[in-house]
Amino acid sequence: MTQLLAFLLCFTSFSCFALIKNSHCKAVFAKRVDAVLGRRMLMIAWCALITSIIISLWDLAGYGGVLFFGYMAISIILLVLLLSYHPTKLRSLIYVLPTLISATCIGLWL
Repeated sequence: MTQLLAFLLCFTSFSCFALIKNSHCKAVFAKRVDAVLGRRMLMIAWCALITSIIISLWDLAGYGGVLFFGYMAISIILLVLLLSYHPTKLRSLIYVLPTLISATCIGLWL
């Protein structure tokens, strides 16, 4: 369950990194990102990425680092495919990601 949380945070992080770019944001939301929102998304992206690596290393020590790099690769591949072929589907996924992360956290505490 912790590895699912690490993957979701990693995907969220790279989604934020991608949406900071005006071309990607325009393809997904049909408008450009402003400077304030861009800075907030950059902070969210870095915090999610750092949290993801901490969770991976905390759960499985050295092997967690290997899994983290795998999560990064899978996240980037999924994001590239979504942005290339169905950018509007990423918008729907962005709205669902906080719920998935919250449900995973609640599942960890139970």
